[in-house]
Amino acid sequence: MLEMIERSCKLVFPDMGATVCLFSDASPTGYALVLTQVCHWQESVPVEQQQCELLICHGGLLKGAQKNRFIVEKAGYPFVKACKDLDNMLAREEGFHVYWNHSNLNKIFAPDREVNHHVKARLQHRALTLGGCRYIIHHIAGESNLWADFILCWGHPTLPTVVEALAIKRVTTRSAQTLS
Repeated sequence: MLEMIERSCKLVFPDMGATVCLFSDASPTGYALVLTQVCHWQESVPVEQQQCELLICHGGLLKGAQKNRFIVEKAGYPFVKACKDLDNMLAREEGFHVYWNHSNLNKIFAPDREVNHHVKARLQHRALTLGGCRYIIHHIAGESNLWADFILCWGHPTLPTVVEALAIKRVTTRSAQTLS
């Protein structure tokens, strides 16, 4: 399905005068990021009704230790990845717009807000990546985050819903007592 979306969308060249929008989303198994541009931005019109032109459509699966991260770290991963990998397209004098449906990320990545010490320590290594980026964060309702949802829902496998039950016959504790 991901290939069908890629083939059906016309990619355009970046216009330095256009407003750039980054849509991101994450799931327990993967992430999606979509970079668009709007040549004639209208302040009074919501982003989902703007004339967006597709620049980048990217998704991926979380691997290894990435699967064990906290949900907020998984949700922030596509944003950090985009700032690192797409810095040449995101380097804009007026910055770029970030849209996601995770309101907790607004508190963590907003440059003008104070962040709790334990959260700041966890995300300290990402601060260098984001340091040079100018961005404006917007919360978008999940049903309006269509760009990223297409990639995330149709391009990634879902978690299995059926879990096999395991039968435990014997447990040995540290004191070597057997429980039955």
